[in-house]
Amino acid sequence: MSSTADTIEIFGNYGIVEVNAADGTIRSFNEADSDANEFSNYRDIVRFDVDEWREFYKSKRIAVKAIDILDIGFWYDTGLRYAAAASRF
Repeated sequence: MSSTADTIEIFGNYGIVEVNAADGTIRSFNEADSDANEFSNYRDIVRFDVDEWREFYKSKRIAVKAIDILDIGFWYDTGLRYAAAASRF
């Protein structure tokens, strides 16, 4: 997978999630081979908070091709629960 103007790649230990750049909805998963005993890895995520991420980085002028999953919030569990981004690193 590779990011384009209309998609963003979000990566982490369990693989790569390709999302719609406009609304953060999931387009595809590319799960990594992992020995972690995770039931669903990232499959319980329903949408990423791309608006909050853009707002935070708007003034940073950083060219981004991929985003670390710890650096972006997301909704999961049918969209009822929210996981905030980890402290900015």
